[in-house]
Amino acid sequence: MQWKVANVRKLIAAAPAAAEYGISNAQSLIAFSLMYGLGEALGSIVIPPYTEAFGRKPTYLVAAFLLPISCLITGTIYSVAGVYVGRFIMGATGSVSATVVVGSLEDMWEPSAQGWAIYSWVLTAGLGVALG
Repeated sequence: MQWKVANVRKLIAAAPAAAEYGISNAQSLIAFSLMYGLGEALGSIVIPPYTEAFGRKPTYLVAAFLLPISCLITGTIYSVAGVYVGRFIMGATGSVSATVVVGSLEDMWEPSAQGWAIYSWVLTAGLGVALG
């Protein structure tokens, strides 16, 4: 049910955005939905190895710095290209908290307790989405 509601919201927002930017509904969906998803997917693949090499804290700080900047890019630049770039960066930086946190949990807990820590995190993340 929640997925359907989220999809309807995307479709509802696509039409006004398309009219505002003077583009088709398909281009609007690409700009606002697909580019975020691509950024999140590629960020989830590319960023975690850097945290192993350079540490998690610098990665978290860079992501925390770039995420609001990407929101500003998306909201202030009146261009579809700006939306593409902003939403892509937003997805990539947003993926850091989802993918790197497991490594952070592993760093905080002893090997014997890591399973329970990760299980608890996954359970609460899933329940949070399910319960709204």
